[in-house]
Amino acid sequence: NYIDSDNETFVNSSFYNNSLKLGLAGNFAIVGYSKVKNSAHTNGNILTSELEYGSNFGCNQENGQVSYIKKFTNIANYTAGPHPAADLLVVGNSVGVGLEDNNTAFSFNGSKINSPYNVAKDSTTKQYLDMDTAKNESINISQTLASYKNQGIAQNLTTNNITLTNDTNGYLNVYNATAGDINSSKINVKLSDTKGTSTLINIDAKGTSTINLQGLNLYINGTPLKTVETGEYSGGKIIINVYDSTRSDKLYTGTVNIAGATYASILAPHATLNLNSNVNG
Repeated sequence: NYIDSDNETFVNSSFYNNSLKLGLAGNFAIVGYSKVKNSAHTNGNILTSELEYGSNFGCNQENGQVSYIKKFTNIANYTAGPHPAADLLVVGNSVGVGLEDNNTAFSFNGSKINSPYNVAKDSTTKQYLDMDTAKNESINISQTLASYKNQGIAQNLTTNNITLTNDTNGYLNVYNATAGDINSSKINVKLSDTKGTSTLINIDAKGTSTINLQGLNLYINGTPLKTVETGEYSGGKIIINVYDSTRSDKLYTGTVNIAGATYASILAPHATLNLNSNVNG
């Protein structure tokens, strides 16, 4: 099936949620505007210009997701989506899509895929999702968030720990930090409600080529939330926004390393992001 009309694009599909604060990117678990390399299982869908496939992906708890991958570096033993009849995978026009096993399975560039059973492909005239539009939207969101001032949160700074406790419910907490604050510290966010409060952590990465985030723990009413596979995302709503105040466009172009389990979404649209531990966004 070719994407050859506006009616078949992502923004006109049942998969698209236009109310998400992270825009188009918020509809996907991992977004890589240049490339994604998934060396371990990803419990969510993927949006990327290029995938270096290393392990299966797709949310085990959510029946029916879409991933959009423009091209592949590696496709060996490919499995995309734990619900093959309900999930959809859309690929770029350059990907060679074929049929295998008496027309019962798809192949990409000659390599058979195990899942899903529903595949679509960009036509020469229409893309499923415009990657430049999505990236520019992420950049605009990051720039806007970077301008927010501290509010609604109490902070306690000790050796190797930053503890943030909300003092408002049903609103937005904002904490501004530098790369120096973050590099050697684990962040603890303590909230008293599960759904109403959102927390924004701005990290100004000026003057550094690498940030090492030690992890972020989330506590709801004193109980820690585990970074395990889930299909329910209402608790916490934490965004880590990485930017560079010395640049006119505010875009950080260095590397962000996630060293410890992190319960947050990470917005760094022009950076390299290395996930060395579980991340629940």
